[in-house]
Amino acid sequence: TGQKWAIDSISELTTNGEFSGREVIAALPASEVFIELIKMPKIKNDKPMGNTEAVLSKIKHKLPFEAEQVMIKYIPTEQENVLVIAVERAKIDRYLAIYEKAKLQIKSIDVWPAALTNSYTSFFSRRKTDIETVVMLVDIKSSRTNTVICRHKNLLFARSIPIGRCLLETDEAITRLVLELTACRRQFGSMYKRGQIGRLIFLSGLDADKEICKTIAKKMEIP
Repeated sequence: TGQKWAIDSISELTTNGEFSGREVIAALPASEVFIELIKMPKIKNDKPMGNTEAVLSKIKHKLPFEAEQVMIKYIPTEQENVLVIAVERAKIDRYLAIYEKAKLQIKSIDVWPAALTNSYTSFFSRRKTDIETVVMLVDIKSSRTNTVICRHKNLLFARSIPIGRCLLETDEAITRLVLELTACRRQFGSMYKRGQIGRLIFLSGLDADKEICKTIAKKMEIP
């Protein structure tokens, strides 16, 4: 099964790779994480779970899985917006079981938008002018393109688009991806009235086609 393959592969990597210790930080696949940007709902009571329940009620009709079986986290951003992240509880349990059987200790489980934002702030956002600049980060993977809009460490928007490197072999496919990224830009602009994207940064791996990245940047007219 896929679960056994994952356990065997992780065990092989940790045994023969250049790893030390057993503590790991895990990341959930983009295809299994639901992300939605919403306005923070008004709370009518002061219960401890009031905010979480209000956020869940606002997005549950959009969830691709049962609301009763979901774990959610919401991240306050700017201008009373929140980025909601939801995952099926069963999938969290499945990953925890894999790590346990591979004899690893989970320090934390993160999500891909945070990973992209952390990469940007660590390697590209070191000047004073970068702190206030809103940037769009684009990560073209084999089957998906993940995009984040952030202001330094402040995560403002995230979306995973089911168009990846394997599909970007024609001008039509590239145009479709540009349209999806433009839709992300448009939604961001509607939620953040003072949010002007200043830079477009590709955080893709070495197998990404640089010419495709140049074409996307040119079509989107972002430096």
